[in-house]
Amino acid sequence: MHQPVINLTALMFDLWCDHADFRKGIRGVWEWAVLKGDVWIAHGKAVADAARWFPRSFDRTPRNPVEKLSSGYKAWELLLYFYGLGPGLFYGVLPEKYFRHYCKLVVGIRIFYQRAISSKQLRLAHRFLLEWVVEFEDIYYKQKTERLHFVRQCVHSLVHLGPETVRIGPPSLSAQWTMERVIGVFGSLLRQPSNLFSNLREQAKKVAEINAVVAMWPEIEFETGEPHGSLNLGQGYILLGPKDTKPYLLLPSEKTAITNFYADLPHPEHIQIQSVSRWGRLQIPTGQVARSRWKEVDLSSKSARTDRNVKVRDLISTTQDIDILMT
Repeated sequence: MHQPVINLTALMFDLWCDHADFRKGIRGVWEWAVLKGDVWIAHGKAVADAARWFPRSFDRTPRNPVEKLSSGYKAWELLLYFYGLGPGLFYGVLPEKYFRHYCKLVVGIRIFYQRAISSKQLRLAHRFLLEWVVEFEDIYYKQKTERLHFVRQCVHSLVHLGPETVRIGPPSLSAQWTMERVIGVFGSLLRQPSNLFSNLREQAKKVAEINAVVAMWPEIEFETGEPHGSLNLGQGYILLGPKDTKPYLLLPSEKTAITNFYADLPHPEHIQIQSVSRWGRLQIPTGQVARSRWKEVDLSSKSARTDRNVKVRDLISTTQDIDILMT
């Protein structure tokens, strides 16, 4: 969490934004320092404008870094911004040499954030991060003593991510996110500022007792049922309201699309497609809720976040795609 999301991003923005405190008397023009003036303002607006395209399940979206980067910018915002939106927003802004170098970092960190990492992906991520560290010293540090403070500990520690993943598993499973969440939960439970640590001890004891009881008798844990009016489709999919109060008459193009879809299913002749009933939402096996265009467009403002994103994957593996792009 701290190394790639907070420390590394702080270093790169010190370089790209040409922060005066970071120069420490170093003179000359930095060709990589492009996030300044109108370019930085336009870039910040693009980051803020992208918020509506993040589903609600992504929690807090990146705010305008021009206004908020140095005042309470969350680690989650940096993760979505630097490693999610970054390759699209920095393209054409950073000079090509520095952009390609940055993309190697993004590829490596994205792989290490996976819950499961194949050996092929691990070798690829480790190679990219090793190349990134070496190239960082070549194109930024350039073996100049006055730039020695560029090479922070967070740069060197990248070379250990691969071997440590082999030893203890994917870094995302031992990252600081869980501990930060626990700290937030206990902070919200505190009710006695005058006797803070005693209150914290009692709250922690109460939580531990509840967890122990649930571990011994799992059946007593409260489980929420399916929402009223929902329709369980099986395999973790549940249709949720709102729903059409009367059948929706299909347009010719919609009827053609549904006919083509059902043509590959057994006994398509038994399926009636003269009309259908539309549902507003769909809960998927992960617990996330997708919303249909039917209701989302009608009820949402221009600044509302969308829940209609679709992930498309082709038959070429991710590794092959990366090899093609980086050659």
